[in-house]
Amino acid sequence: ARIACYEHARGGKGVFMVICSLMLIDAILRVHRIPSGKEDDARAKRERVNIWRVYLVFMELDDCINGRRCIRRYKDDVVPKDVIYKILHAGVWAPSGMNGQPWRFIVIEDRDTINKLSQRTKEMLLNLQWPDNLKEAFKLEEDTIFYGAPLLILTCVQKIEDFRTVHLLDCGLAAENMFLTSYQEGVGSCFIGFGNFLNQDPNLLAEVGVPKDHELIAPLIFGYPAENPAPKPREVKILNWIK
Repeated sequence: ARIACYEHARGGKGVFMVICSLMLIDAILRVHRIPSGKEDDARAKRERVNIWRVYLVFMELDDCINGRRCIRRYKDDVVPKDVIYKILHAGVWAPSGMNGQPWRFIVIEDRDTINKLSQRTKEMLLNLQWPDNLKEAFKLEEDTIFYGAPLLILTCVQKIEDFRTVHLLDCGLAAENMFLTSYQEGVGSCFIGFGNFLNQDPNLLAEVGVPKDHELIAPLIFGYPAENPAPKPREVKILNWIK
């Protein structure tokens, strides 16, 4: 059981890990003394299924959290509509301040539209001061904002100044749900901060369906990865721990 958990934490997918996982399930069943006799067979079956669900969901979530990466190179393959709905569905189940659920989504698959938004973003960025490498990237004809992703989802909220900070956090929580779900479906993702400069061109945003009384909070890109970035070191930094 310990080996199985260790292998899962490392992202192992081998047959040995699966066998150890089955051993862990069997151990859980024995500890909980779930009856297997005919007199209580229905209840025993339900309990076994529930334990399987808890175990598998835990391990899948662990894999998604540790395995997800920001992807900046994509294949041309289209993300299927049912997968897009899964990603959106995950977003709306995120927590939000006072359960306000402020997010509204603009889903864009049209390549010309994505390129138009990318080009306009670069034009605005070139009017500001940036390091030389970024300036050169913004001058390129290729999509250096949304990285050629086949799917762009603009997460927007109504403009309410007193709740803007709350809405920022709400959309961030929704975005993480969407990223984890996309990873589970084999789809890469990335949060595009530069995309927020599009708020300076409300007419262009209106062309893609953003109401004038709304603002763009989280531009998110999705697609099948054409790269596999290595993980960077992570460290838990605790300022204080009061017991």
